[in-house]
Amino acid sequence: MKDARMLPVIKIEIEGMRHAICTMLHEHAMTMDETFQAAVNDFLKPENMEIFIKETVAHTMRGVIGETIREYFTYGEGKKAIRDAVKQAFAPPIAEEGDSRG
Repeated sequence: MKDARMLPVIKIEIEGMRHAICTMLHEHAMTMDETFQAAVNDFLKPENMEIFIKETVAHTMRGVIGETIREYFTYGEGKKAIRDAVKQAFAPPIAEEGDSRG
C-alpha cells in the first residue's frame, strides 16, 4: 500500500517536468524564430537581394545556354555537321584522274 500512495507524488513530479520541458522548448523556439527572422531580414536587404538576383540570373543563363548548345549538337544542325564530318573522314578516297587504283 505504501507504493500506491507514492503514485500521486510521482505523477505530480512528472507533470512538473513535462511543464518545465515544454516551457524550455517554447522559449527555445521563440529564440530560434528570432534567429530565423533575423536571417531572413538580413537576406532581404537590397544589397543582398541584388547579389542573389545576379547569381540566379547567371546560373539560369548558364543552364539555358548549355541546354541550347546540347540540343543543337544532339538534335539540330550541329548534329548534321558532325555526322557529315564523320562520314567524310571515313569515306573512301576519290581516285584522281589518271590514277589506276580506282
